[in-house]
Amino acid sequence: MGSPDGAGLNEIQEAAREQFARQSHRYAKGHILEDVSDVVRALQHVELPARAKFWTLATGAGNTGLYLAELGYEVTLGGYRAPDARPGAGGCG
Repeated sequence: MGSPDGAGLNEIQEAAREQFARQSHRYAKGHILEDVSDVVRALQHVELPARAKFWTLATGAGNTGLYLAELGYEVTLGGYRAPDARPGAGGCG
């Protein structure tokens, strides 16, 4: 499991962690995506390459992506912003 202080993150990952920390109050506490224990358990049964890449989309506050980044994987996080999520409005933000 990664360190809670983000010690294993590179500069870009740290910036993402800080951004999500600033925005996390906008997400409901106890949200299903806040708890990454299912991901922790699943990864115990999967053999991944040391430099595996992940893309997470619309995953709440990004807890799963940040957890994977703290483990040293390359992670791209993406999400939808409510005003832009309207059909034809541009989508991802």
